[in-house]
Amino acid sequence: MTRSFRIDIQILRGLSVLAVVFFHAKQSITPAGYLGVDVFFVISGFVVTPLIIRIFQRDQTQSLRANWIHFYRRRFLRLVPALGAALSFSAVLIFLFASPLDFNNLAHQGFATLLLVGNFGAYSFSGNYFLPHPNPLVHTWSLSVEEQFYFFLPIVIYLFVRGGKAIASRTLKVFAGIISISIVFFAFPEIAKSLLTHFGLIIRPEFAFYSPLSRVWEFALGGVLFLIKDSHLSGLPTLKPIFRLITPLLLIALLFAPVDLGSRIGPIFACLLAVGSISTFGFDLFGSHFAKLFVWLGDRSYSIYLLHMPLMFVAKYSPLGHFGTNRAVPTFVALILSFVLGHFSYSKIEGRYRYRSEEPGRTHTIHKLSLIFILVPSLLFGSILAISHFHPLNLAALPINGEWGAYPDNDCKKKTERNIPCIYGTDASRKTVLLIGDSHAQMLGQAVQNSAVQSNWNVVLWGESACAFEIGDLGKPAQDDCEKANRERLDWMIANKPDAVIISMYVLREATLDSYKNTFMQLRQVVPNVLIVLTDPIFPDNDEFVNVRPVLNNKYEAPKSLPIAQMLNGDGVVNAEYSKWAVSNGFSVVDPTRYFCDEVKCWRYANGEWLYMDDDHLSVTGAKLLIPDFNKFLSSVSAKSK
Repeated sequence: MTRSFRIDIQILRGLSVLAVVFFHAKQSITPAGYLGVDVFFVISGFVVTPLIIRIFQRDQTQSLRANWIHFYRRRFLRLVPALGAALSFSAVLIFLFASPLDFNNLAHQGFATLLLVGNFGAYSFSGNYFLPHPNPLVHTWSLSVEEQFYFFLPIVIYLFVRGGKAIASRTLKVFAGIISISIVFFAFPEIAKSLLTHFGLIIRPEFAFYSPLSRVWEFALGGVLFLIKDSHLSGLPTLKPIFRLITPLLLIALLFAPVDLGSRIGPIFACLLAVGSISTFGFDLFGSHFAKLFVWLGDRSYSIYLLHMPLMFVAKYSPLGHFGTNRAVPTFVALILSFVLGHFSYSKIEGRYRYRSEEPGRTHTIHKLSLIFILVPSLLFGSILAISHFHPLNLAALPINGEWGAYPDNDCKKKTERNIPCIYGTDASRKTVLLIGDSHAQMLGQAVQNSAVQSNWNVVLWGESACAFEIGDLGKPAQDDCEKANRERLDWMIANKPDAVIISMYVLREATLDSYKNTFMQLRQVVPNVLIVLTDPIFPDNDEFVNVRPVLNNKYEAPKSLPIAQMLNGDGVVNAEYSKWAVSNGFSVVDPTRYFCDEVKCWRYANGEWLYMDDDHLSVTGAKLLIPDFNKFLSSVSAKSK
């Protein structure tokens, strides 16, 4: 039972693309929908293997070279026009609607896809495929894997079948060997990691997910199915319908059920069920309405697959203000647009070029037209990459233009990036003050240095962004890099014995404070004079600073002041408890609130200058308001030592 066109395979394509689209729309509903890609690999192997074999079936009118060129021309025209159009559309879409912070990864992934290495681009620029906020072109990894199959497998087969007869049987043996090796690398990625490490290459665990070596068994499995279908499977389509329906129904359940078997076991089951469904013609038994719908999807599956991911990305992750926080409606719109635009791409682009390799006298025209689909997206990605690096449109500019006061000079900035303390002073200075904490300590750097100069003190600036000063239980190993770095600071204090320490960090509202209290009590055993700077007032617009707005959005106008009721007062409650404990235990305390709030409102702009950098970090101007408090603290320490 051999057919050149099989409706059941088109149905299988339609189901597979629907599963992938649903997965990217709402992963929690169809957590195994990504396995549709594995089914596509099997289908490709089944469909493309006869085209590869045809390369080596020469007659008097066609040479091996002509056959080989014809094969690659067909693959080129089948894939590149729709891919180039989709990449161009994606570049414009992301440029207009996504955050400029996504431009760099988008452009690099786009170039990688055009160079047929999108899988390695996804590995480099996206990492884990299943993480939220993915690269908008991460899905092109699978297209590059297929293209690598099309490029290398004919070469491998040629090395084994050249000059010989029985091409199909020899190809079958090649595929059997490929499956044996590839599935080992897929199921046991530690083997690949060990081999590559032996050659000095360090890879992350997700390498096995994107590697063609770990995926080629799926393509080869489809190829084996084609090669044995006539001689070994001819009786399967005559099985009773109930038996022929088993694998299609199990495959549908696997793809759409709210259960995921995992990225190692799931693909094996998906591929085996796909093989069972193809070999039994099982999807032929589904009703005509079902068949009509999924054949329609199957015909357009390539274009739908190309376009759905950037649409979903914009719907789910664009910071465009009109989208709001509930992304259900934009995601549904993206779902519909995936099918509508996929149909347009199929009818106007994909269908227009895919069969032109058969037309005589059109080769040069075809190549010239096809080059458009490479050059246009290349220019677009190049422009986006330039914008990402050089900011000619100032898209990533912060809504506030206050000056960051962490580093008195560029040398200190470089040292801070390497976690090296910045030390300032003179031989005449007898005392040293150390500033530690997270970015809320860094923002006070210039202010503390100015105070030290005024008080004739040496100063050491040693803050680290996103790293609050906690040392944990010194009897146990450090729990993370921050704790390890803070213990280095403690060791420095023990060795150098500074006269005073100023600590500033963002104390979150959910903090229990117990760890901080333990740390500060241990710190005071080393340095008796400790000043704790409480968290400054927090404005409620953090998202506007973290998420840079898209091109189509107006620049955010940060309010210069807000009523007290609109501030994030939950942090203030923790601050009050924090302050009360510190004072009762003999620590000096500075509360910045009095410089930025009264009983009615809080402000971050005064006398023509911004006092803040964003929602919670002070600018140089704002930090310098605390200099009198630092002077008072240093003077009191100096007085104690007289």
